[in-house]
Amino acid sequence: MVLAKSSLKAEQQIIFEQFLSKFHIHYSNTIDETTTHLITDSLDENTPLVCPLTLKVIQATARHLPIISIQWLVASLTHQTIVPSQIYEIFLGDPTYGYHGGFLRSRIPRSQGLLQGIAFRLECPEEDGCPANLADNRALRELIHLCDGTIIDEINFNCSTATTTIIVLCNELKRKEQIYTAYVKPEWLLASIAQFNLQPFEQFSVEFSN
Repeated sequence: MVLAKSSLKAEQQIIFEQFLSKFHIHYSNTIDETTTHLITDSLDENTPLVCPLTLKVIQATARHLPIISIQWLVASLTHQTIVPSQIYEIFLGDPTYGYHGGFLRSRIPRSQGLLQGIAFRLECPEEDGCPANLADNRALRELIHLCDGTIIDEINFNCSTATTTIIVLCNELKRKEQIYTAYVKPEWLLASIAQFNLQPFEQFSVEFSN
């Protein structure tokens, strides 16, 4: 078992450390292939169904990991044994996108990835093109690959991609080409993964600017 954490308050950080120490659990500072659970704060400790939306929550969803309320650790410490985590799983949603069930939906076995058959062009500059909760485009690229999407550029763009849905992620639109399906802000990708359901383009579409 390898735990990562997100949005824990100071007193919850202490509980987290106590849990790791008592049960000899490993900790990961990042969400990667070794992580088994993401521990986060629930907005209401009595109903641990909704949590703050962070990049780690989105990464955990992309990796189909259970997102668990800190109350699981509290209960385990209280009972002096690791209790089942299922009833502490956060599955309703988050305050950003509401009650959507995407975290749980991401863990239902599927025949294909969320972004399978979709190709992306990243036209947001590395230094300022990403939303505030993304450090740079590396996080975008990882999320796309985790959900079975592909990334194209001028070098690997060829005729075979003409039959594929191609989405351009950008914050401003200075030119428009008919070959692309949609020009949307990077938030479209985050919203789709968080809810584990492809979102309509309209809300995230980028307007043409001269």
